[in-house]
Amino acid sequence: MKRFLLVVCLLLWAAACSSQPVYDDDEVAAIVMDEKITVGEIRFIYDVNDQELPKMVKEFVKEEIMVQKAKEMGLDISEEAEETLAFTHLPPEDSEDPLRKFVEKQAKKVGMSEEKYYQDYLKKTTKRSQYVNQYILKELGHPHSDNENDYVDNVNKHVNNLITKYADEIEILIK
Repeated sequence: MKRFLLVVCLLLWAAACSSQPVYDDDEVAAIVMDEKITVGEIRFIYDVNDQELPKMVKEFVKEEIMVQKAKEMGLDISEEAEETLAFTHLPPEDSEDPLRKFVEKQAKKVGMSEEKYYQDYLKKTTKRSQYVNQYILKELGHPHSDNENDYVDNVNKHVNNLITKYADEIEILIK
């Protein structure tokens, strides 16, 4: 009986340890052109566990390159960002909206009120999205409705070329 209890205790302990995050929020996940990206920055925007984190780091790096290039080009996103923020509201508490559920979960994770998290989340993601969109429009122009798949393929090729071009300035620390 003691052996059985010991095994059960060890299994419970192992399960408890495995649910603990492997990566600290302050840990640097990647460096893109001298800009450090922390695990916490990625976790703030995305509901990602430690197993999914390496894949999300790669995606975040792709986005970060475009954000930085857009800033270098002097692209202005202030008006578009302000318009988006002005008309976006958190769905009501009793809503089954997936966005509401996401905000509830993320706010709890980062220790913020839902409203505060949502406002911060919106500011960060809206700015990033606007920089990415403006960069893509500047580099590739507007998509045409008759060849949207080709446009998406061109965007992906362009991003992959950026990764290759700036490979010496990209360091992914969480793989």
